[in-house]
Amino acid sequence: MIISLAARRKFAQSLLARRGTGETWEHIARSYPRGRDGSQIVKRGTICRIALSGGEYVPKDVNILRALGLIVAVPCDDEHTARTKRIIRGMVRRTNDAVVRKK
Repeated sequence: MIISLAARRKFAQSLLARRGTGETWEHIARSYPRGRDGSQIVKRGTICRIALSGGEYVPKDVNILRALGLIVAVPCDDEHTARTKRIIRGMVRRTNDAVVRKK
């Protein structure tokens, strides 16, 4: 998962634009979705840091990125998952065989 620098900068500019209209960081943070228990997922400090860094700072927590709309959860079908697991098993098998041959 890589978020492009252009997307991060655009998001930071939109935050600064909202801040320029007189909204506080707290008010901006409250406009984002909350967790199941009602707690804020995105804190005002996180919003402020993203905006003031010009998009250079991005939180590591996937839940925060989803709440901000920077990444979207894409459902993965079973066929794709099974194919990926087969590929990984083959890679592991080849690696193990190569290690055994070196000994």
